[in-house]
Amino acid sequence: MTIHKDEELYKDLHTYSVFSEIKNKAEFKRFFEVLERTQEELFEILGMPVADLKKITATSGEYEKFLLVDDDDNEIIDEKGLPMIAYRKNCHTKENKEKFIHRASGYIVESNDGRIYLSFRANDKDTYPSYWEIWWGHCGLNTYEETVDTEIKEELGIEQNQIKSKEFIIKFLLKDKTQSQYSNYTAVKLKKWVIPQIDGEELKDLKLFSLEELYEAIENGLKIMPHQKYVLLKYMKTKGLDTDELAEKVKIEIKAEWIFIDREVFE
Repeated sequence: MTIHKDEELYKDLHTYSVFSEIKNKAEFKRFFEVLERTQEELFEILGMPVADLKKITATSGEYEKFLLVDDDDNEIIDEKGLPMIAYRKNCHTKENKEKFIHRASGYIVESNDGRIYLSFRANDKDTYPSYWEIWWGHCGLNTYEETVDTEIKEELGIEQNQIKSKEFIIKFLLKDKTQSQYSNYTAVKLKKWVIPQIDGEELKDLKLFSLEELYEAIENGLKIMPHQKYVLLKYMKTKGLDTDELAEKVKIEIKAEWIFIDREVFE
């Protein structure tokens, strides 16, 4: 079997850095098609165990790839001049949390009449079971914007042509016992009435709140992840509600669980 000249460039496929150029599973598949080799054949050529194929192609689970950033959310570049990348399982450890900072992107979905959708987490979730939440997902190798576009389609079935506008809300760095994560939140305004589709397994319910109803619910102890309460209150403030006092109380609640750095305040 003749080795294609381009295959020489990818003999370090099993290392993290090469994935800066292969950003998703579809791209990876096209790479093999161009080489006119199956993935299994290429792994055989390179002398790599076919079992490693799962690690290389994974887009979720413990072998999902995360782009690594520094404390200021700049991509970390390795000695080859490529962005550094690590597996999810290595990012979520006490030992690596300070050096393996990664990204997540969340979004508030606003209906065409100005109300906000919240979803209800299943009672068997590892963290925050039976809590209300706004949607979010790890960015992996994508940008914040690409993650919102992908997640809103996959999680809620909402197409880009159903979206009227997107508005940045806030970005902050969260650190807990096992991970450090930049969280970027966007408000997504819908053009017309849409009922988002939820899977019924991880998320059990969906509810619309007016801004006033949501403020009152948060004030009265509605179970929402603390940092997401803060996001919602910051968003309500852009809509004219006075949320500063409650937001400060929520910030204290967040800091009881996380190291919290609001990038609107700390430069």
